[in-house]
Amino acid sequence: MPPPWASVGTEAFLAFANVGYGNEHLISPREEDPSGWFHDHETGEHGRVCDRFTTFRNSPRPNGAGQGA
Repeated sequence: MPPPWASVGTEAFLAFANVGYGNEHLISPREEDPSGWFHDHETGEHGRVCDRFTTFRNSPRPNGAGQGA
């Protein structure tokens, strides 16, 4: 399954997280509660990380950071 940015490029998506060396977690800013995707900028590897951004935002973090309000 191709990633949602296959026809428009990652520039059309919003990076809501990154790991500091180019890989990103992306969402579509055009959707109300979009799915979240991981994108490896070097290999092109990609995968869905959540069905809904709010689910990702509200999920527990190991250190407790990032708890959605």
